Amino acid sequence: MKALKGLALAMLLVLVAVPFIGAQTVTWKSSFTVVNLSPDDDATVTVTFYDDAGDYFAPNPLLPDNPATPENEEILNPFTLLPETSRIIVMEFVDDLPDGERYAVIVSADQPIVTMANLEGSDTLTFSYHGSYRAGADMGQLIAYLPSVSNAFYDWYSHLSIQNLAGVEMAITVSFYNSGENASTTPVATITEDVPAYATWRLTMDDPGISPALPLDWNGAAIVESAGPLAVINNDYNQNWLPGAEQTYNGLVGGALDLYCPGLYDQFIGKWISSLNVQNVGATTATVTINYSDGQVDNVEIAPNASYLGVYMNGAHDTFFAAHVESTNGQPLVAIANASTEPREGSSVYSAQTYECASAGATELYTPLAMKWFIGRYNTGIQVQNIGTTATDICIEYEGYAAYPECQSGVAANDVVIFNTKFSPALEYKENWSGSARVYSSGNDLVGIVNQNDEDLQDPKEGDSALSFLMFGR
Repeated sequence: MKALKGLALAMLLVLVAVPFIGAQTVTWKSSFTVVNLSPDDDATVTVTFYDDAGDYFAPNPLLPDNPATPENEEILNPFTLLPETSRIIVMEFVDDLPDGERYAVIVSADQPIVTMANLEGSDTLTFSYHGSYRAGADMGQLIAYLPSVSNAFYDWYSHLSIQNLAGVEMAITVSFYNSGENASTTPVATITEDVPAYATWRLTMDDPGISPALPLDWNGAAIVESAGPLAVINNDYNQNWLPGAEQTYNGLVGGALDLYCPGLYDQFIGKWISSLNVQNVGATTATVTINYSDGQVDNVEIAPNASYLGVYMNGAHDTFFAAHVESTNGQPLVAIANASTEPREGSSVYSAQTYECASAGATELYTPLAMKWFIGRYNTGIQVQNIGTTATDICIEYEGYAAYPECQSGVAANDVVIFNTKFSPALEYKENWSGSARVYSSGNDLVGIVNQNDEDLQDPKEGDSALSFLMFGR
């Protein structure tokens, strides 16, 4: 059966990306969280799963006797979300969904919703890999941009999951571009695949079909394009130089003259460092100014299709800062920000995370998922950047605790603040809590990211304990 269901008001795509890492077979688990943004109306939410071949499943009940939900309740599909509430769907508990498979997911509703996905993988060497990304109604375009793709770059490897959202088989082409001094408008390598309707093409950088083969120790940019709608996720993983690290982000559509990156690090808490990949998706060389919240400025030029890589690890910046990336000659840009940290005490495995820089802000931001010692392990940091031209007040309220907002006053233009569930007065006496959260300003537009952190290493081999994604605006 390969007929795409009719979708209601809000359509969000969750592409569950699962890489095969080196010679190790990795066991992957996923979950995703949906939040109803309506302040007044219930949302009827429908979930449809697609396997790699494009066959779809709409199980009902969605979660039978799920031990992760209160009172082991069954969740019907479709299910109802009360106004401004959220629901976690854990893949391993989904009924009538074959185990051991990889899936793409479409979530639809009759009210505005947002959703994000978490990935967790473990192998025989390290436990575990973590990735997170937000779904987007803007997926389903004819072209997607990837500012960072790696082939053995400091042992980073990229794995692309590309879903054909058309009702017919179509050819999808991925073109790879050098960056830096070797940048060119001519691809360094290309690959094309005929992908069945609604199926997902999984592409690793050592695929023999890439012609010519990507060189080793290579980091550049990529463009994915087809004659019909598609969706793309990139999973970057590292087994050796940063063992256990994983970074996940969405393929980006369109481009903008201004981009905002709310969280960058230069030896933050002694160990966190960051990098920034900015891709020029315009027709001519882009002149780019990067204004950092600590007052520093970088000026770079980026060739068409190529990307710029900035690395922050030498103590030249504040330990925690934000960036405003501006194209000064009209060429549109896309960008992602990466972060990694050394192993914590008792572990030999690194943590890493990635998010997409925002092209616009809003006076209200949402995260589908925040946690306070959830399952005894996970806490959440939320980092918010004021992208207005004047100072503003920034507040956060957590689902179920809107009467107890937490505020920071007079946040300067381009500056960034951090909220942390672990230290929140509203959640002071809470444990094993999860829910959505809303951030709002006294008038200026904001952008923000969400960091989920595993605070309790239960095994010396346990690995990537952090993941992040960009907040949703309303």
